[in-house]
Amino acid sequence: MNIAMKGFIVLLVLCAVAFTTASRAEQAFQLADTDGDGKLSRPELRIFLVGVVDALRIPAEMGKQIKGKIREKLPSMFREADKNKDGFLNLEELKTFEQMQQTFN
Repeated sequence: MNIAMKGFIVLLVLCAVAFTTASRAEQAFQLADTDGDGKLSRPELRIFLVGVVDALRIPAEMGKQIKGKIREKLPSMFREADKNKDGFLNLEELKTFEQMQQTFN
């Protein structure tokens, strides 16, 4: 497993920890929902995840690789979590996204 994949898995684990309770999932949702419309767009979720990477102060090269994995994997994971296919994630769909992250290989 290369450094980028290890870093991406670390990020997913950290996000999973952040969503371990309903209240934490709601808090993360509120943080990511920058326009306050009650749903997350793919750009909002990407910005949130990249922000998590930045907040963790991961070494620059590893952070760059993790952000690349976010850009690569997010579209398909987002589509799969978007159960009603409206192009957004509501809170329940975000919880599905979090569960997908826990099983990601």
